Amino acid sequence: LGRVLCNDTMRIFQQDNGFPVYIHTQPWSWKAILLYLSCGFKTQTSDTFSDYINDYAKAMEVLKRIMSDEQYHLLSEASEN
Repeated sequence: LGRVLCNDTMRIFQQDNGFPVYIHTQPWSWKAILLYLSCGFKTQTSDTFSDYINDYAKAMEVLKRIMSDEQYHLLSEASEN
């Protein structure tokens, strides 16, 4: 259900030229993070939006402990500088 919702939402943004799209999430939502990566999202190493603080380095430390090596590698490759 999450993938369908994500794909449909992105299709709407694409039709309305509503990019960029940002999603804020927490490291303990690592399964959601993997879903977002598979839908084309990138992790932001320094960029931020609204009033959110970008805690990329802290989040990556947490994710390194809870993800498999393969999952963490995929996440690391999906970082935008």
